[in-house]
Amino acid sequence: MSIIGLVFAVKSLKEFDEYPDNFSIQSRKNVYAGKIVCLIGIILSALFIIIYAVFFAIYQVNFADKFKEIYQEGREQQYKTEDTIYNQSIEEETINASDSVYIDSVKIE
Repeated sequence: MSIIGLVFAVKSLKEFDEYPDNFSIQSRKNVYAGKIVCLIGIILSALFIIIYAVFFAIYQVNFADKFKEIYQEGREQQYKTEDTIYNQSIEEETINASDSVYIDSVKIE
């Protein structure tokens, strides 16, 4: 909005310069004050954009590292769970095999 206001202020100041008799001095002062306010708005907006760009550039790397750590922890937990399940199934097979008795090729538990 500041850019639009600045364009209109410059246009109005040119009109004042061409036809000074049609406007009052107070109107020119008001337009000039509006131009200054628009310039301040543009400068502040540019500063905020630069600050946000730097913030996201710095913290994007940190967020990516954090997400990578969380992903790797999840994968490690998944592998631990799979290993535990696999080891339990091997232990159960070993226990079941030792508790079983075979009589004439028939398994009795």
